[in-house]
Amino acid sequence: HVSRDEQGRYLDAIRFFGSDEKPALLSADVRRELTGADPEQQLARHFDRFHELPWPSRMMRFDAETYLPEDVLTKVDRMSMAHSIESRVPLLDNDVIRFASALPASLKIKNGRRKHILKEVAATLLPAEIIDRRKQGFGVPIGVWFRKGGLRELFADTLLSPHAIQRGYFQGPRLQLAGRAITHSRGHIHWAGGVADTADEIRRQVRVLVAEGADC
Repeated sequence: HVSRDEQGRYLDAIRFFGSDEKPALLSADVRRELTGADPEQQLARHFDRFHELPWPSRMMRFDAETYLPEDVLTKVDRMSMAHSIESRVPLLDNDVIRFASALPASLKIKNGRRKHILKEVAATLLPAEIIDRRKQGFGVPIGVWFRKGGLRELFADTLLSPHAIQRGYFQGPRLQLAGRAITHSRGHIHWAGGVADTADEIRRQVRVLVAEGADC
């Protein structure tokens, strides 16, 4: 939401569903049970610890404490090392981290250029077409799978099935809207959320079949 402050907009950008979307998605019974700590408040505590730093540094420190260990290091780096590729870990050497943490944000992001000082160093070893090319990540093509690979049908058949609806976790009309919108690009976040929800529901249905003694 553009009306929020920098911290709020950043938190909005990294989560599956916004605070205004959850009430429309979750059933009233589920909402009544969710009385624990608010996820946004839990995440915001990381920002509070670095409130004296400039905003770019606060974002980087936040990522270093959350996104880095809880996402990319558990996915990209494990898979890359499994195939003898060193993708990020060498840059996480303790001495390198201490040095980088002490650098001002202006050396890390300069005129919109991210990783500025790292690219300046790398420019002494690599050609410009490598240094300045567009970033190429290792993202899973979830959007393509939904649009062309059959995941849209799996999503609809699973999450909109009578078994899923009768559990009472989600509001049926909201799920139907999600199913119709799944081919429109709102970013990979919602596709990822659809995959996670679909996988969870498949596991629940399999457990029910096993408990009933059905052949799987």
